[in-house]
This record gives sequence, C-alpha cells and structure tokens, in this order.
Amino acid sequence: GRFYAYTNVQMPKVSTSDWPNVVLELLGRLAKEFSPLKKINSVLPNRYRTGRDCIPPHADDENSSADHPTIFSISLGATRTFSNYPFHLRATLFRLRLESGSLLIMEGSMQQLYKHSVDVESTCWDPTLI
Repeated sequence: GRFYAYTNVQMPKVSTSDWPNVVLELLGRLAKEFSPLKKINSVLPNRYRTGRDCIPPHADDENSSADHPTIFSISLGATRTFSNYPFHLRATLFRLRLESGSLLIMEGSMQQLYKHSVDVESTCWDPTLI
C-alpha cells in the first residue's frame, strides 16, 4: 500500500530513495549485524519534542505488521523511559531508560502479550527520536 496506518492515523509511505543518509546508514548497520536473521522492511521515526510528548501504552499490532514482527528501536537524543505492561493489566512489568544510541529489540509474541509506552518526562526539555 501507499500508506502506513496506526491508531487511526494514516501516514504516507516514503521511498527509500528519499530517506536521509543517516537513516540509510543505521539500516545498513542493522542489516549487517542481524541479516539474514531479520528482514527490515520499514522505518517509523517517532519524534518527541520535549518530555511532555509521549506515547501511551500500545502494541504494534496494526494490520500492516507481521504476526510476530521484529521491531528495532533506536533512541537518539534525550534519555527517555520505555515501559512494558502485560496486555490486560496496567501493572508495569519493567521500565528501561533508553539513552541516546540505545537499541531496543522487540520480537516474537511481544506485541500479542504486552503493551509498551514512552512515558512523560516532566524534567526533560530536549528532543528525542525513537
């Protein structure tokens, strides 16, 4: 398709020829490290302008995702908190502090069994890209 949809939002897909060089370099490094084990087929940058920007608990289980997708999440910029929850409970299973340069990999049945979020950081004023 020409669009990627999540949480009732449609974003146009962008040809890899239009991706910034830094994204292509990161993808090349990931592909070299993890290929042929994992196929990278998309990039979805999430920009958090300050610590007030967040993503509430969710699973990456959209129709455009595979049944058991492997998701590589690279954090660039300010340190942010990533939280993980059992799917049907609000109790936190674990929290990770993702520093700039962190690589988080979610795979297997993670999206079917758990939700994750990027939490509000009231003292963070710097931007982050995850």
